[in-house]
Amino acid sequence: MQSLTAKAILFDLDGTLVDSWKCIEYAWKSWCLEHSLEYNDLVHRFNGSRAIDIIHTLKPELNPEEEKAKIDAFELAHPESISVIPGALKILSLLPRNKWGIVTSGSQVVVRHKLTHARIESPDVLITSEQINQGKPHPQGYLKAASLLNTDPADCLVFEDSPQGIKAARSAGMNVIALSTTFPVESLAEAHVCIDNYEILDISVGTSHITISKNRVRIESNL
Repeated sequence: MQSLTAKAILFDLDGTLVDSWKCIEYAWKSWCLEHSLEYNDLVHRFNGSRAIDIIHTLKPELNPEEEKAKIDAFELAHPESISVIPGALKILSLLPRNKWGIVTSGSQVVVRHKLTHARIESPDVLITSEQINQGKPHPQGYLKAASLLNTDPADCLVFEDSPQGIKAARSAGMNVIALSTTFPVESLAEAHVCIDNYEILDISVGTSHITISKNRVRIESNL
């Protein structure tokens, strides 16, 4: 039996609240093809990072803002490929609005586009790539979200799907539940718990603790 405590819940977006992999794959494959880069290598090294950081690392000679705008346009072109992760809407409906937020590497325009098509109401705390100058695996985004929620980082629970995001949350001093929606379980070993989706989660307002059992995860929040 393992217990975790949480006073606020933070979510990554892609692969964590929304299934947008086809959009992301189309965008980055198109960009890699344009610049003679290996797409699979990019995914392995950078999934979960900000586009502008990826561009700066792989193609420092290019204008990162112009290239990021291209990638955003590629992602916006396929809204029909966006869906919500099973169980996510139920989870969000049970959380007080002032006690959860999203921390994502995506840009503001793309993030709001995805939330709209997944029918997820935008939270009050929404950290996108433009609001930070150091992306995942740096903890800046998660630390900023905790501050905006007036919550100590140690009292935050994070849901993530990528090794980069897990590193960011752990570096911020937060507990992490990983979703195996994008990477194999063995790549998510730094998370405290790994699940397939939210349908195995129970959330009830009560004693502000999380109890992990063998087959189920129970989240209780006194918020």
